[in-house]
Amino acid sequence: MKRNIFGVMIDDVNAKKLIGEISGRLRENRRTVIFTPNPIMTQNARRDSRFMNILNSSDYNIPDGNGIILASRLLKTPISERICGIELAEELLYTASKQGLNVFLFGGKAGVADLAAAKLCAKYRGLKICGTLNGYTSDNDRILEKIKKSRPDILYVCLGSPKQEKWIYENADNLPHVRLFMGLGGSLDVWSGNTKRAPRYLRKKGFEWLWRMTLSPKKLKDLPKLLAFGFSAVAKRISSVGIMHR
Repeated sequence: MKRNIFGVMIDDVNAKKLIGEISGRLRENRRTVIFTPNPIMTQNARRDSRFMNILNSSDYNIPDGNGIILASRLLKTPISERICGIELAEELLYTASKQGLNVFLFGGKAGVADLAAAKLCAKYRGLKICGTLNGYTSDNDRILEKIKKSRPDILYVCLGSPKQEKWIYENADNLPHVRLFMGLGGSLDVWSGNTKRAPRYLRKKGFEWLWRMTLSPKKLKDLPKLLAFGFSAVAKRISSVGIMHR
């Protein structure tokens, strides 16, 4: 079921069920595009209609951000659970290792994807990573050529948002052999060991965003968008309550 969060259609789905659905689509050779909207991405989409359309063109928009869950409740369109993008991606890597699927990692600084690939292959026995490419290659024809030659079944694009979603939207049709596209932001930095995720207790409390800002102060520039998102959700809830009591 889709929930409308300020125009972005977010999937309200159980994580276990979602993994089963995507695994089935992989076996059936059905192309799947997964995006991971959070409050900042949603705010960007509200200001960029093209980006909004791109997000809503995906097969799945998973609620990657506790702010999305809280907003859904305020807007009276509750989403049952948060599905973290990097965790879903790892579950699908496990699926890939069991189904014998090829994975390509695209993004990050030079050497990061290679290091991430080595660590992921050590973690998931049988995983086949058929290629990597850093995110600083400007020649798109060269990017497409390398991916085509590697013939991946799964392509993880880690360029940061909205660049990664726009790249997938613009290039998916040129890569017909890829069965699964997923935009994953800074996941390669985590998998390579260059960046640590928040401790589990902070993740459960919904404060992973604060941890990220602490590690990377440049992310503080996104704080006004987070505040605007929260204010919009509260304001809409207050407005709806006011209308009901007139």
